[in-house]
Amino acid sequence: MRGRQDEEEERQRELERQQREELAEQRRTWVTRAMQFWTRTMVGIRNYGSTIQRVARGNEEFNRAFGQQPAPQCTADYCIKHYGQVYHIPVPGATRIDRHIDVYLRLMFDRGRMNRAELLLPSKGFSRWYEMENQTVITDEDPEQRALAINWALDRIQPIIEEVAQGAERIEFLPEPPEPLQIQADAEDTEEAPASPDEAAPPQQQATPQPMPEPSEAQPEEGSIDALLAEAAGADQAQPEQTEAQPQTNEPETMVLPVNLLAYRYRNLRVVVFAAGDEDYGNAYDGVSIELVR
Repeated sequence: MRGRQDEEEERQRELERQQREELAEQRRTWVTRAMQFWTRTMVGIRNYGSTIQRVARGNEEFNRAFGQQPAPQCTADYCIKHYGQVYHIPVPGATRIDRHIDVYLRLMFDRGRMNRAELLLPSKGFSRWYEMENQTVITDEDPEQRALAINWALDRIQPIIEEVAQGAERIEFLPEPPEPLQIQADAEDTEEAPASPDEAAPPQQQATPQPMPEPSEAQPEEGSIDALLAEAAGADQAQPEQTEAQPQTNEPETMVLPVNLLAYRYRNLRVVVFAAGDEDYGNAYDGVSIELVR
């Protein structure tokens, strides 16, 4: 009887250990899942230049994931979806280093029609991505460390683009700095990773995206962004507080262009993977842009 009880306790301990390891793995790798999912989804959309309603109706994966937590914030000019988390890097001889990483999906509209999608990681986010997943500090001022992080991130993005955009043409392109984000949100310090966009959420966990006030332009007759968001999402649920971004006070006096890592022409799209320049001490966005070109 005692031996059977010991075996049961050992199985329970092993199950708890596996659950802890799985939770830790999810915390370390959620950015990879989010970046790969949204890169695959946004490059695969074929009706850029349409209203977001039509984009959602014509792209099931986008429609499902867009309506999940975290809810996007929208105006007539943009929708922004934020993922963020505080992470901890163990340091020999010390307790740990605390950092945070933010990933923003921003959809941009011209007269109510989606013409650009961006995945933006502020504060030289490719370095933060590498740090979190590899539990290793990256010093951005060290060219070798920064290059290591950029190349590592590129290895996780480039195959996804080339898988979706088969036949795409490599091009030369000089990207401009992305526009500053119109909203900012705080990264969470929780045991669980942010909701993964590649997993279906039960209806009660889906989000109703929250429109931002005072849109700058009227919506086209086909419908408002609010109408799409009611269609793309589920039940209402309280959202973490997000605030309008304040003007940066530490922007460099001269514009620092991002570094073009990869650029493709695919159908009527231009797909660019870029990294913040070495001297960019402002927003310092790393990321991916997909833009409609005529």
